[in-house]
Amino acid sequence: MADYHVIDLASMTATLDRYKAKCHKTKKHRARTLLILARLNRDALRLFDGDYKGALKPESDLWKKFSERVPKKGITSIPSGSSIKSAFRAFLASEQGNLCCYCQRWLLNNGNAKPIEHILPRESFEHYAFNFWNLAVACVDCNGLKSSYVWVDGEKHGKREYPEPSSFTEMFHPRFHRFKDHVRFIRVQTNDHNITLYRGVTVQGKKLCEDLLRDIAAKEVLVNGNPAMKASLSAINQFEAEEGSELEGALVKLQEAFSDAAMRLIRPKGM
Repeated sequence: MADYHVIDLASMTATLDRYKAKCHKTKKHRARTLLILARLNRDALRLFDGDYKGALKPESDLWKKFSERVPKKGITSIPSGSSIKSAFRAFLASEQGNLCCYCQRWLLNNGNAKPIEHILPRESFEHYAFNFWNLAVACVDCNGLKSSYVWVDGEKHGKREYPEPSSFTEMFHPRFHRFKDHVRFIRVQTNDHNITLYRGVTVQGKKLCEDLLRDIAAKEVLVNGNPAMKASLSAINQFEAEEGSELEGALVKLQEAFSDAAMRLIRPKGM
């Protein structure tokens, strides 16, 4: 038996019940929201199964289509994709204590700076794109640096059903594990600087530090050592962008470009 906490069925059921009660800020949209998400999850599994039924083959990027989903003009009974995502993001952030699911830093109070994270990336696990347990909220740094990197072992590839919580022994799963069981950290903050040191204490925690948290800490030092850069990033992260809008796309590309540039400084070529 593992010497760390793994979420149990009773807790999973209770969490799902809490979400059902908050899945949309408008009460009349909640039942419809759950139906929409159930259908999208079914479509994602159909893609995996290859069960397209001729012309009914679903779009290949269901998450993108969902994010851009806007009801026809005059229809008020169907919620938009952005409103569903906004409610889901708010729910997850609250469940996480408003902390990033990976680095445990405070989440900024706008959607662009706290993206919904696919724990098993949808580039490789598209059929889990709408799985309730595959989604968390990360800070823009962790989401950008993790990107489409696959942490899970090979045995979980090709499976239709989402892996059981107890099966994640090779990686930290923010929806199934408690961060404090796997990683110790100390954060020092002064007037001008923030420095965080992470140390993994389990296999999962050590992997998280190696794959992500070491770079997050280094990037934090890099940004804090450059006041102009820090001010610019702070201004960028304050922008509110509508889901699926051109502004959102431009901000994501800008953040990705910065992360790439920062990583070239943190990890020079060949290292």
